[in-house]
Amino acid sequence: VSLYKYQLKETLKNNPLVITVSENTRSAIEKYLGIKKENIHLLQAYSDFAINKKQKRDNYLLYVGHIEPRKNLYLLIKSFLKWRAETGIDMKLIISGEFWIKSAETKNIFNEFGNRDDIQFTGYIDELKLRKLYSCASGFVHTSFAEGFCMPVLEAMHYNLPVLCSFNTGAEEISKPYSIVINPYSEKSLINGLKKLNGVITSCEKVNYDIK
Repeated sequence: VSLYKYQLKETLKNNPLVITVSENTRSAIEKYLGIKKENIHLLQAYSDFAINKKQKRDNYLLYVGHIEPRKNLYLLIKSFLKWRAETGIDMKLIISGEFWIKSAETKNIFNEFGNRDDIQFTGYIDELKLRKLYSCASGFVHTSFAEGFCMPVLEAMHYNLPVLCSFNTGAEEISKPYSIVINPYSEKSLINGLKKLNGVITSCEKVNYDIK
């Protein structure tokens, strides 16, 4: 970390061209590194996922991303199970991604929820299997504490999945005003968000994102 901070300071002395992926990250760079906003240029990512719109939807919500503390998976799973118990809704949560950072919290996720039928961990999967997961999902959830852009949310948008994500993140920026936005620090907010998400799913309301 010290080496990284030193290299960053040395790089900034050269007045570099700064390119970033979202307004959210541009504001953070301006705030924490003291670079003027007009010197930070936006170049957003894109998804080229092919879409099978005829695919049958299954009863599961999908999360795609690394398994690490920043992704807030413990609260997501806990809130999902509480919402499921309160409503009696027959829905699974599939978590697709690598075990990225080993910590007490991430290990506890597997110890506590690894053997449940309603929570499925796929680990890393190839792109072909990932596309099928997106195609068959009922909805998409991504409740991390911080996201500069969030490619998985953009991929979910390409599949016209209703999206639940955290406020004040790149995920909200690219999916608003169509996404359901929650406070990632609040179980109550997350459960209410899941109720809204299920309302969109059961109404068969089509989500037509304006992807720029």
